[in-house]
Amino acid sequence: MYILESLVNFANYELFVVKSKCCIDDSMVLSKSALDVYKRKIESMNRVVPYLVPDLTLDVQVLGKELMRDSSVGYRVELVSNKIPFKYESDGVKRIVSILQPLIEIFNNTSVVVAIDDLDCGIHEYLFGEIVKLMCEQAKGQLIFTAHNLRPMEIINKKFLVFTTTDPDNRYVRYKNIAAHNNLRDVYLRDIALSDSIKSVEISYGLRKAKG
Repeated sequence: MYILESLVNFANYELFVVKSKCCIDDSMVLSKSALDVYKRKIESMNRVVPYLVPDLTLDVQVLGKELMRDSSVGYRVELVSNKIPFKYESDGVKRIVSILQPLIEIFNNTSVVVAIDDLDCGIHEYLFGEIVKLMCEQAKGQLIFTAHNLRPMEIINKKFLVFTTTDPDNRYVRYKNIAAHNNLRDVYLRDIALSDSIKSVEISYGLRKAKG
């Protein structure tokens, strides 16, 4: 029973899963206690946000009261940035804000595990690389993420990298026998260039054919 309760507690409070689609545009209805927690989280994020996006600050705008499903009074709130509705910010800013709280948790807590799909989505390569590097060097918890950007190959130890393939019988592979002086990103790109997955001649032909 203790093990089961520990797993439930871990799943509820120490495991964060962030999907690729950002869903912080919409207003939402919160109870008074949930609103207080939400405001504290935003205050915490405001200690970091300006270092990631210069001059950006976040706030919670209470739009009004609304009855919740259990007939208690709730508060419809919307996230704003510098007094502007957050939904009008760029996709990159939205992405940074959507992953920031989980990153704060993983950075400071050894028991936290964060899984983020498409971590690099909408984030400038340099900033993305700095975030990954910081997490590698100083985060106390564990970060699991997917990305299309190849920058992590130059930062993360190769034994922590897994690559997806188009082979249905061997979907995930690791690179082996990579010399210490080799740049894994260069090795990966060279392997792609030598494979049949990208055929520039056929792509060129298709583009011309599409014109008729």
